Amino acid sequence: MKKIFKLIGIIAIITLIGFSFSCSGGGGGGGGDDNGTPGGGTPGGGTPGGGTPEPSPYIITGSGDAFTATKAGAAIGTTGTIQTVIDGIRTNAAGADCVIQFGDGATALEIGASRASFNNTGGTWGMITLTGKITGNGVTTDDMDGVIAILNSVSVTSSADIEATASGTAVYKASSGVVNISGGTVSATTGTAVYNNSSGAVTISGGTVSATTGTAVYNYSTGKITVSGTAKVTSANVSSSGGTIYIASSGTTTAERLEITGGTVENTADSANANAVYNASTGAVTISGGTVSATAGTAAYNASTGAINISGGTVSATTGTAVYNNNTGKITVSQTSGATTKITSANTSETAGTIYIASRGTATATRLEITGGTVESTGSYSTARVIYNDSTGAVSISGGSVSMRSGGSLVYNNSTGAVYISGGSVTVVYGYGVYNNSTGTVNISGGTIWGQTNTGTPVYNKSTGAVNISGGSVSVRASAAVHNASTGKITVSGTAKITSGNTSSTEGTIFLGDDSTTSGVRLAINDGTVENTASGGYAIYNKSNTASQVTINSYATITGNKYGCP
Repeated sequence: MKKIFKLIGIIAIITLIGFSFSCSGGGGGGGGDDNGTPGGGTPGGGTPGGGTPEPSPYIITGSGDAFTATKAGAAIGTTGTIQTVIDGIRTNAAGADCVIQFGDGATALEIGASRASFNNTGGTWGMITLTGKITGNGVTTDDMDGVIAILNSVSVTSSADIEATASGTAVYKASSGVVNISGGTVSATTGTAVYNNSSGAVTISGGTVSATTGTAVYNYSTGKITVSGTAKVTSANVSSSGGTIYIASSGTTTAERLEITGGTVENTADSANANAVYNASTGAVTISGGTVSATAGTAAYNASTGAINISGGTVSATTGTAVYNNNTGKITVSQTSGATTKITSANTSETAGTIYIASRGTATATRLEITGGTVESTGSYSTARVIYNDSTGAVSISGGSVSMRSGGSLVYNNSTGAVYISGGSVTVVYGYGVYNNSTGTVNISGGTIWGQTNTGTPVYNKSTGAVNISGGSVSVRASAAVHNASTGKITVSGTAKITSGNTSSTEGTIFLGDDSTTSGVRLAINDGTVENTASGGYAIYNKSNTASQVTINSYATITGNKYGCP
């Protein structure tokens, strides 16, 4: 008898383990009828992966007004429109997590002008996983366009192929729930692939989200968009006020609206108007990994007061601008531990740069701050710029590297904005390190500005703006380390060290161009070191030969000859 009882017990255990709930994989729920009415039992808590089979998907097939759904070969609900079938699945799932497959696995489900809406009206969804293929025009008669519409508090994970033709939207989200695109494709042509109109988050961690000439991701509300993993977000959008990812103005919050930690965000259009990321909001854009790129346009465009924070990854433009700040929002470039930050372009326009700060308003606050990472230009012409400041705002460099492969200017200051260099390195090849072209002030208190060749100029003052060097190192192999071509005053003080190996008989480590129109001081050396390491070379050469233009304090260390000095 004991053996019989043991056998009965084993059979009972096997039966319990094998019994699964119809949607979530749990056990214990009663079987629903074919019209979508759930059974009266209580769903169990079985967890997929622990020996319990994965839930069978609901498979939707058909067309027009004759769509049907099946699960494990059994019909679910009634035949009807796509929405009738979706609602039938919701009823049958009864709040449990479920998997829905569009089409038979080979052919896409075509729904035309209809919409597959996932909402909690008339029932409540659990977590929905979408697979398969579905296509439609994504244009409906109300303001909730979309082949797929996710509403209320519904949450969805999708690895499905979802396509909107014409000017439609593929996925429309007005849900406070979470949407995660983990694979598959979400695509549009002239419309929008993913449209967020809620406070709920959208995460794109895999697959491809694309728009031919439309917008791949449009964030109309305060919900955060995250791009990570192996995701690819791409378009060829050529709107000057649009982009592959567009962050719309929505209130005054400064919270993050877009975070890119991995994957690829790109605009492939060969147009100066093409933007990969366009921020029109007060919210922040954070890039800590992955690649953000444009061809002839802009990789990251800031059109409002929102901040753009880049702490890792690559932001690049082939011939365009990597980062364009067209408002008072602050751009911050840094490099977190273990990350690599690179901002790069081959832009050769003399009125642009790898990073461009546009003229907007009269605010003098910092518009660009670099504390780490690499900002570079790979342009090979003398007109290339790495940083172009055309604003009243300031540029601050306290770390990282600013570099250029060939001629041009690394920091081009074209307006009244100030430049502060307190750390990091600015490396000159053939052109200029800091080119002060207007009335703005340049303040160098630390860091290294280094001319690698015999023809580069680390600091060049073209206008009436002042240049104050109180620390750090300004040096060059064999040309002028500091060149004052106008009446702006150069002041050397503190622990500053300015050095060159200039062998020219008509130049020096500090060179004052011929400007006899003023008797005012053009060079004041209050402290620090100015030296020429070349035998017989000039430490200071004042071409105008007006001694009153130069003052030298006894605290300063001058090594080398002097011309046109007191």
